[in-house]
Amino acid sequence: MKNLSLLLLVVMLSGCMSEVDLPSSSDLEGGNWYADCEYDGTSYQTRTTSFVAGFYTHVTTHYSDSSCLQKALDLGETGTYTIGGQVPNASRYELDRTLTSLTITPQNSTAVTNYNTSSLCGFSDWAIGVTKNVTGLNCGGDYLPAAGLKYYDVFIIWPYSVPATPGYPGTGITAGTLNFGYTDSTNDGSTPAKRPTSLTSPDYHR
Repeated sequence: MKNLSLLLLVVMLSGCMSEVDLPSSSDLEGGNWYADCEYDGTSYQTRTTSFVAGFYTHVTTHYSDSSCLQKALDLGETGTYTIGGQVPNASRYELDRTLTSLTITPQNSTAVTNYNTSSLCGFSDWAIGVTKNVTGLNCGGDYLPAAGLKYYDVFIIWPYSVPATPGYPGTGITAGTLNFGYTDSTNDGSTPAKRPTSLTSPDYHR
């Protein structure tokens, strides 16, 4: 429902562009953006991302509890980025990223035990709070992306607030909220032509 609501709001905003002053694309940069505790269908997590002087960092922290108080692991991503122009006839901006590194940092003993038992990513010396670079490695039977991978995304910083749809709590938007593109098999971000055309949660805020 969240993805559908964002898509509908984008359509509404696109039709009102002449009446709304959109935030500048440069508003993405400088300082951290935070996504609050939410359940993604697998675990509870928070996210922190930043875009500063051409370099980005993104950290997803997974938790073992629904209040996001007990950390289980951190998944990190770093790379470079360029901000493109506004998507034609839309309220979004283009965002192109190039991957530099992917990291895993276990934050509790359960994660450490599981990772060492399975020799996750080829390592058997995992330790709490110790970060390992896993870029391009085989982790659990799947190879993670290698450095240099390019991803073609979009983003929006909402210029105004929109109330939640009646009967669907959590579907509203607060002015200043940041959202990125929604990927699927058609628009997976692998090429400029496959750049996402809609938006998705989580909602980031300063």
